[in-house]
Amino acid sequence: LQILLENDREAEATAELAQITEGGTPDDLFFAARLLQGQERFAEVIPLLETLLEARPGAGPALFMLGAAQERDGRFEDAETTFQKLLELTPNHAPALNYLGYMWAERSKNLEQALDMVRRAVSQDPDNGAYVDSLGWIYFQLGRFEEAKPHLEWAARLEPADGTVFEHLGDLYVELGEPGKARAAYRRSLDAEPTNDGVEQKLGDLEAAAGGQRDGSSKTPNKTGSDT
Repeated sequence: LQILLENDREAEATAELAQITEGGTPDDLFFAARLLQGQERFAEVIPLLETLLEARPGAGPALFMLGAAQERDGRFEDAETTFQKLLELTPNHAPALNYLGYMWAERSKNLEQALDMVRRAVSQDPDNGAYVDSLGWIYFQLGRFEEAKPHLEWAARLEPADGTVFEHLGDLYVELGEPGKARAAYRRSLDAEPTNDGVEQKLGDLEAAAGGQRDGSSKTPNKTGSDT
């Protein structure tokens, strides 16, 4: 199957997947799901894992992968249900605590519960940049910007090539009235993800505002007094 997928032999890969889905062992199903997940073919991952979980309903790795695939496929309510089931079985499953907490934060949903969950994930792995970023981002979504700052700055040190982490940090500096630092963070974000139009727009807006301040066309003072 891996060779077929890597060589774009779609018809043969589809036939092979059908055979695995119908008659494969749970291990076969999980292996195929991992291959498809790696290719971001999330809609095809989901039925494989659902079949696996019929045989092994408490399989934690399969539940986590299913929740992630559902979220990436836009099936947010299904993903929420899957992660909650996993956490019922394994309450301190740090990746699931972080994933569901961050997913809620992105939608400004259940923020206090998300905060508790991600704190628990961070307590298990305090130098995990993804977890630390999630924690800072939840504080940001709650409007607790000063509490968000140490976490997002630490996440940026832990994950120096993660565009999302630096976008979050840039958003924070905007809220804190530090446009120079925000511009620097957005540039780092674009270094990691050059095609992120949203970050490019944010950076462009800040640079336009800075230009207006320098040529005297803006009455808004530069709160930092610096571009760094």
